[in-house]
Amino acid sequence: MEKIRLIKTVSDFAKDQLGLESDFEPWNIFDVKEKYYLYASEKNFIQVPENFGWNSQGVKYPFEYFGTDFEKAKKRESVFKRNFSTLLFSAKATSEGLSKDMLKYSLEKIGCIVIHESVHNYIREKNKILNYDIEEAFSNLVSFLGSIEFSKKFGILNTDTLYRYEQETETFSKTIIEGINCFQEIKEKEKYFKLFRKKLKKVILTDFYGHILNYNINSAFFVRYKGYFQQYPELKEMNKNCELPRAKAHSVFEAKN
Repeated sequence: MEKIRLIKTVSDFAKDQLGLESDFEPWNIFDVKEKYYLYASEKNFIQVPENFGWNSQGVKYPFEYFGTDFEKAKKRESVFKRNFSTLLFSAKATSEGLSKDMLKYSLEKIGCIVIHESVHNYIREKNKILNYDIEEAFSNLVSFLGSIEFSKKFGILNTDTLYRYEQETETFSKTIIEGINCFQEIKEKEKYFKLFRKKLKKVILTDFYGHILNYNINSAFFVRYKGYFQQYPELKEMNKNCELPRAKAHSVFEAKN
């Protein structure tokens, strides 16, 4: 119950203090199952296949979404796996709700995820059209800034842990960007993937990104994670003097558009 109460409190904070007004009520949707996203890329360079992707509200996403239909996702993956690299990602939290598995996470990780998904819901409900890479990086940034402010106000979360999450994200972002840049030049791709996994293990120091190592590293892996991290350092620099909720998240968002 402690974690469910936290989810409700963080969600209310996101709406009332961060200005992320939406109908998102994650604490009521704990029967939600994992959701599946399929990513695909050319094998030797990072590029989504021409006949692949998902369109929604005028935005082209580098994945195909299957909801809870695992069998359909696997069948679609088998089609692309013949000629492309693929990554089938299972999400325990989406803007549609949270799965029960999320209750296994630390309080700090749960707080960040609730705010991250609240940003997505705010963007959807306001009918904003935002580049996928920018939206994910922006949601990441607000999730850390917002949960740190939540921690200072309520004292429920460990602020030091949240700062470590954010610092790890910055390091992780730089590692992913370096990996993407090097990938294009490397000829022995499989050897590079093994070396890159070792590099990731060195920069993952908390529980926040540990799940990433459950996935094979290939060009589809880079398609997925460049969306979350490639724009993060620049967005952080642009907002280095921003304090939430003093400058509400929606105000920061409007300034970018």
